[in-house]
Amino acid sequence: MDIKPLDLYEAAVFLEMSPALLEYFTKNPVKTGDPRKLQYSKVGELFLFDKKELESYNAWLRSPWPTPPKSNRPHIPKGIREDLKEEARLQCALCLQNGDSCEAAHIDPSHKSKCNHPHNLIWLCSNHHTKFDNGHLGPKGADNQDILRIKGYLITFRRLFWITQSEATQQLASILRICGELKIRLSQPFSPAHERFEQLAEEALKIVPDLTKRSETQKVKPVLDKILHELSVERLRKDSTTTSTLSKVASFEKEFLEESGLIRCPLCAHRGSINSYDCPVCNGDGTIDEDINVDLREFELVQCGLCEGKGSYHGDECKVCGGERELERRYEERVDYSQYDLVDCPVCDGSGRFHGEFCQVCDGDKQILRKYAEDIDMSDYKLCDCPLCEGSGRHNGQDCRYCCGERQILRKYVQDFDPSLYADVKCPACKGKGTLYGEDCIACGGERYMPSEQADNLDLSLYKLEMCPKCKGKSKSSHRECSYCNNEGELLKYYIIKYSY
Repeated sequence: MDIKPLDLYEAAVFLEMSPALLEYFTKNPVKTGDPRKLQYSKVGELFLFDKKELESYNAWLRSPWPTPPKSNRPHIPKGIREDLKEEARLQCALCLQNGDSCEAAHIDPSHKSKCNHPHNLIWLCSNHHTKFDNGHLGPKGADNQDILRIKGYLITFRRLFWITQSEATQQLASILRICGELKIRLSQPFSPAHERFEQLAEEALKIVPDLTKRSETQKVKPVLDKILHELSVERLRKDSTTTSTLSKVASFEKEFLEESGLIRCPLCAHRGSINSYDCPVCNGDGTIDEDINVDLREFELVQCGLCEGKGSYHGDECKVCGGERELERRYEERVDYSQYDLVDCPVCDGSGRFHGEFCQVCDGDKQILRKYAEDIDMSDYKLCDCPLCEGSGRHNGQDCRYCCGERQILRKYVQDFDPSLYADVKCPACKGKGTLYGEDCIACGGERYMPSEQADNLDLSLYKLEMCPKCKGKSKSSHRECSYCNNEGELLKYYIIKYSY
């Protein structure tokens, strides 16, 4: 049976990513050295997506991202950064301030996950980013669960704007659940995230009337009318608070579920997530149709059959369970363990050497897993003239940056070549002037231009003046001798970090 393709907004709801970000993924490769883009078809101006392709692309986004040369963390593409800003309304997602100092913070640390999936990132000011990374947003010892909740609510709120009419009932159940959770959060002792939760609660309460009006199911109309009535009455009370309003709205959750034919998800217990991922049964909604039979046995954890519960296989982290030693039964039953047998590397024919160097594919180990060997296209490993220097080894009077002067590169790198990355653009640090604060710009060496790839990865905060950490800025006003800042009282952040002042 053919599966109907999803339009742009249906795909946005399915992946819980904005339509604009999905369009960006169709036009831009986002992982360094990997040309993959989100595949789609187009009818007129309408984008159409295959559900299996969306699932595959999403899994690929969640897998570890490669790191660029001379870097220890993967590059976050511009499109994802811009979407994070929009999600947080151009301010810190926690304090709703400090928009100029905000940056993408990894929820699961970058050095561990190497994952730039949009759901693993949140837009935080530098102050809260540092506190989040250190594990204590508030009093020392507090955890970071508040940030995880805020990210989850932001995703849910955005998703509601992309949803179709037919899904309004389930989304109303989801928002009633969130109202109940926020009521509990706001009833607890004050925390650094209290004000942000209050703002999220106000957003949730604004969404409720819109969703009740969009639901066309006659069976739930009486309870929806009650919700709207109580919401209206509560708003008119002089002693009304956000918490009291949440309490009124959330009190209808059980009645609404009964009338709408929904039940709380038996797997995630209405939370909407399992182990920080959307629940696979309810897709993050927290509820399912009461007629759906769920076999929870499929989601039980069983011992990994490849590593036999050890977490490692042939000296490396187990490729099936990811070192976790266990995996859900539904996945374990589908694993073809023969794909994890070691076979001779087809690129180096089991020698461990390729063109006089260690084989890139097997890292000189001579053997690789069968699943990887079968996927290798041997034509990718033929040498071809470098597309940047056209086989000369030189480009713009210097050793070619793409082939490092070797003249030839593997065919797979020729296919990945993007000439736009090597076009020179104005240095973003000095804006093409060649000087920065009266001296040669250290970002471009005074050349005024640099490759666009280098410009995209430039951390502009390093080229701003900060107070000298040695004299605390006193040299400039008191003429006190300071060898660190040459009596200027300030110096570039680049030098502060480089010399660990």
